[in-house]
Amino acid sequence: MDRLLRSLAVTVVIGLSSLTTTSFAADRQVTQEKEQQTFYYSWRDYQGNEQKLNFTYSNDQLFNHYRRFKGFNDQEYLDKINVKVMNTIKEFDRRKYRLESTRKERSIEYKVFSDDKALLNEVETRVENAKQSARKSYLKKHYYADLEAIWATDAVRPDLPRFVKDSYNYITPIREAVIAKFGNNVRPQTIINFILGWVQSMPVSELPDRFHNSGENFKPPLKLIRQEYGDVDSKLVLTSAILKAIYPRLTIAMISTPKHALIGLNLPIRKEDKHIEINGLKYLVGEVSGPKQMPIAEVRSRSWEMLNSKQYIVDII
Repeated sequence: MDRLLRSLAVTVVIGLSSLTTTSFAADRQVTQEKEQQTFYYSWRDYQGNEQKLNFTYSNDQLFNHYRRFKGFNDQEYLDKINVKVMNTIKEFDRRKYRLESTRKERSIEYKVFSDDKALLNEVETRVENAKQSARKSYLKKHYYADLEAIWATDAVRPDLPRFVKDSYNYITPIREAVIAKFGNNVRPQTIINFILGWVQSMPVSELPDRFHNSGENFKPPLKLIRQEYGDVDSKLVLTSAILKAIYPRLTIAMISTPKHALIGLNLPIRKEDKHIEINGLKYLVGEVSGPKQMPIAEVRSRSWEMLNSKQYIVDII
């Protein structure tokens, strides 16, 4: 029995080792009432003041929001592409050409051989069109998108802007709780720092480097709330969705670096504020990952170095 208990203890430690939790973490309590759950949070903000937030969701919302989203399956992805390609070119006489394929981690390349130049060009065109069509269809169906960065060839990631836009209606209980707490006559930075502080106080799980990220630690907004933790992309989506729900006209930059993510807000800039310029507009930058509490316009030194090196991509919403 003692050996079993020791084994279980080790299992728990290992299971939690990928999560970052510190004294900055929020105190979270959840109560179940019939078909709904109420979440109660309290934490200390960057000034050391106690903050509180509570809201209620139905179980239907909590458990059905992107219920089918899952980690990216490389093998299934490549199989779908190959089936589409093979079905597209089966009308051609296989005795007149030869097709070779080479699979890599997240890509598949085709090479066509034929003495008939016209046939060669036709098959190559059909193969490429089928490949791209299958890729786009699979990524869209599973809520993924290409990561178009020179430092992440053939990489994909959860479709962060789409998750934000499709989550507006699900954020209503949080939006209403925040507005009820602060009213309509408060500086935007006050609410922004409140939201940032709450999200920063949640435990964060590891984000692998972007090339090898399969989305296994990504949590859509309500799943992040229900399970209490997620990677930095999960936190970025939740923060962006809440802020867009409260301030629909606010322009947000979702900033992705090789192993991190930041938020940018198109707001007035003070001289000392950390900010970047995108397409002629200036954005205050902020951390969402935590666990340290940091207000908007302040970021970690490593984050600032990454921004200065231009090793990031941006999605504007």
